[in-house]
Amino acid sequence: MSEQRQTLVLYSRKRQKMSSLQTYATIFANIWKHRWFIWILFARDYFMANKRTFLGYGWLLLAPLLSSMSWVALNLLGVLNTGEISVPFPLFVLIGTSFWTLFFNTYANNVDLFSIASGMLGSVSFPHETLIIAQTMKALANFFISSVLNFTILIIFGVYPTFAWLLLPFMLMPLIFLAGGFGLLLMVVKHALPDLERVFAFFLPMLMYITPIVFLPTQKSEKFFFLIKYNPLTYLIGVPRDIVLFGHSDFWGFYGWASVASALFFLLMVRVFYIAEEYLIEKLY
Repeated sequence: MSEQRQTLVLYSRKRQKMSSLQTYATIFANIWKHRWFIWILFARDYFMANKRTFLGYGWLLLAPLLSSMSWVALNLLGVLNTGEISVPFPLFVLIGTSFWTLFFNTYANNVDLFSIASGMLGSVSFPHETLIIAQTMKALANFFISSVLNFTILIIFGVYPTFAWLLLPFMLMPLIFLAGGFGLLLMVVKHALPDLERVFAFFLPMLMYITPIVFLPTQKSEKFFFLIKYNPLTYLIGVPRDIVLFGHSDFWGFYGWASVASALFFLLMVRVFYIAEEYLIEKLY
């Protein structure tokens, strides 16, 4: 008779027993200690991915333009009612869609955190929270390259830089926190309930239609205005865009609350990821 081998998996409860402060201190220490490893992960995936295409990094410049053209066409056809905008509509769409792309890419990269690094998880010992930083760096690199073209176009159209633009990297951090938190949430959930990944994948693009990226929020139907008003992306995308295009914004209070909520949500999901990662990796193998 052949003997059946059974695999015994042991889980440690050390991470569950750690306080939040201990968890974040450990994560920060791991990230700082492995900062060069993070750079290697980023460089390997990022530069190799862009070398595989014919246009290479040219796609990073073309993507925001191609994305904006469809919305500009709808506006010219009279299908899209944007309201009165004091800057050329293509500029309004270009900046809004660029910020949305940063949000979506950060979210998508964190959803596929373990899928992208699956070849390393079973053979290389390293703190897996470093993957969060490496994947987010990829989204930021794409955004930085496309921003060079975007800001050049702004100057051509007569929108010149101000000192407020120097605050833009800090103003976009809450947007990155929210995207990273959503990505980690879905990554954890999809391993427990795979069908939910399809639900999220269906509804997330719809979130763009209740975010004032290509329209002014006051121009939507009152029946749906509450969805726009309580959508944190309305302020996390709208306020930085207003600063770039108009030099001021009337929604700093909402932006502040949305920023605090996004940061807390991200910290919560990082802790959930840190506790659950052993279970997630065990399901992969």
